[in-house]
Amino acid sequence: MDNLTALTRGSALYAKKRQFKKNQVQAIKFDTDARKEFLTGFSKRKKERRRKAEEKRAEREKEERRELRKERKRNLKAQIEENIAQQRAYFGIEDDPEDPDQVDSGDAAVEQPDVTEYQTPNTLTTVTVVSELDVDSLRGWDAPVQISRSQESDSENEKTVQHVRMSRNLR
Repeated sequence: MDNLTALTRGSALYAKKRQFKKNQVQAIKFDTDARKEFLTGFSKRKKERRRKAEEKRAEREKEERRELRKERKRNLKAQIEENIAQQRAYFGIEDDPEDPDQVDSGDAAVEQPDVTEYQTPNTLTTVTVVSELDVDSLRGWDAPVQISRSQESDSENEKTVQHVRMSRNLR
């Protein structure tokens, strides 16, 4: 290193120091709102996590209640099918596996659907009424629950079926 570079090297260092001091911030501005937001942010985030966990727990409980209602409904359907099978076996009625829409002999004949057409200049509307509205089906249905022998009759072949009103709303 020659003498000239050794002597001028110091001036380059001093130039950097002067540039640094020139770009340095003269005053620090204190923002109370930003400080408050920073300090309270921890609490806010913690509260937000707790709120989300509570919402998640509530949703999970609702789903469990839905599943419980579905399970009860499935159990009731299975019980009804079992009761029907027991009654059919008790009365000696056999199921026809080829005819799933089997009509009991005591029921009325199957009616043909009522078809009505309404025509306007732009449209043709066809209304098909498959069955009459049964008000009892809206409230509930009569389901045979208990089969017992008639105590009034001496004949062993006579049997009675006690019906219990069951609600469609399962709880």
